[in-house]
Amino acid sequence: MSISTTILIDLQNKIEELETSALAFRDEIIKTDADKEKYDDAINKLDRYCLTQIGDLNDSINDVRDAYQERINVGCRTDMFWRIVGIDTTQSPTQYTLMCTKMKIVGFNTGDNSGFSTFNPAGLGTLGIDGLPVVTGSGVTFTPVAYGTPYGFESDNYWGIKYYDEPGEKDIGDTTVTSFIGTVGLAKTVLTVMLPGTESVGLLTTGDLIVPSEEGIFSGDQNTIVGFGTTTANLSSVGFGTTTVSTIIMSGNAIGIASAPQDDGTFVHFTIVRDPVGITTLTEYSIPFGSNPFSPQTIGIMYPTNVGVGKSVYVVNNGFPPGPQSWKPEFEISGVDGIDDYVEPIVGAGKVYYPIGFTSAPVLIGSLRASEGQTRIVTGAQFVTITAPLSSCPTEEAALTASIDTRDTKESNFNAGITTFNSILSTDTLLRSERTEKNQKIHGLRTMIGHCNEQINIHQQSINSIGSTSITEILS
Repeated sequence: MSISTTILIDLQNKIEELETSALAFRDEIIKTDADKEKYDDAINKLDRYCLTQIGDLNDSINDVRDAYQERINVGCRTDMFWRIVGIDTTQSPTQYTLMCTKMKIVGFNTGDNSGFSTFNPAGLGTLGIDGLPVVTGSGVTFTPVAYGTPYGFESDNYWGIKYYDEPGEKDIGDTTVTSFIGTVGLAKTVLTVMLPGTESVGLLTTGDLIVPSEEGIFSGDQNTIVGFGTTTANLSSVGFGTTTVSTIIMSGNAIGIASAPQDDGTFVHFTIVRDPVGITTLTEYSIPFGSNPFSPQTIGIMYPTNVGVGKSVYVVNNGFPPGPQSWKPEFEISGVDGIDDYVEPIVGAGKVYYPIGFTSAPVLIGSLRASEGQTRIVTGAQFVTITAPLSSCPTEEAALTASIDTRDTKESNFNAGITTFNSILSTDTLLRSERTEKNQKIHGLRTMIGHCNEQINIHQQSINSIGSTSITEILS
């Protein structure tokens, strides 16, 4: 028997042994996965119970929002106001150009982020916005309202259950790599990751798919990574300052805009997934040998669609964006001069914005109501003529008061029982820790399958090379 034949037989035997080992690892995975079902069932039941309590709270918050909106719908409040868009001091008296503007959660930008100025209509109530124009005889004094101020709205925080998830907790076949809040401009190919530091993209590779949480951002609702970079960004909207962040270069232009936040106060989240094309029956259990089961860590809010997620859970009511956001805890650093902070993303259940509206409406002449976008030029002395009071709506006001009372009662009752609720979540987390032992075992077995597959590929390459005519002739 020739030396080449002997080597080929040995290599084939190695492949068969590795395949046998991989199949044994797969069988152990199946067994362990079945064994943890009892924990999955218990965790899911506790999750659903807690989500029901949280959902009841948030429903009462949404009822208040809807009751405020109903006042606008019936016409006893308006969501329109006069915004000052021009001042002509060459005229005597000074002339002011006003534009009828619809209130917007993120406020208005004059072009330099300095804010905007507005005639102060009646009906702001408890909104407490300072620096609005005040009529002073024949003139007017004012200070711009800060850009980003939810003018005409009052905010409240949703309740939620925050989870921490890690790669070792993933189900078999999950191709998700990481998630984050991001921004991208219209027709741009650069996606900015709204997380401090540059380690957040450490596991990403070219060819990974980018999937936004909202439609209309990308053509076909996904994009592909072709490169990486860095930039400086203001992360104040997500709980951080101005710092260096990662950017992702995409293969295609954005067809929409993702800002932080969007006009409705929400955030666009981008999920990175690895293209699953080419997965086979055995390799679907495989992950690269040495894969970290603890990083990147993903932080998000639990919903009925993802019960059971994560290795730990906590109740939150902080108003921060709901995520999910991923980061690499092993790189955490903060407060070191000359080094950009890299800290845990701040995640909450988000905010709701109550449309308070105004009790006086913009008018053009007499009581003729102005429409959005219409303008009017006035002097300071004419400010008293540019709005008209709206009629009352006692039925809607009573409904609003009732919904506020219901919300307050439910939140008070929930806070009174928060110790019991947290005890349930603590038990929920303890059960997750028991499940984590099994999940980490599965993760380790999957890496062993990955190692077997790597070795099989190497041996197969050797077989292909040795089996070539030129090599066979030399060895013979």
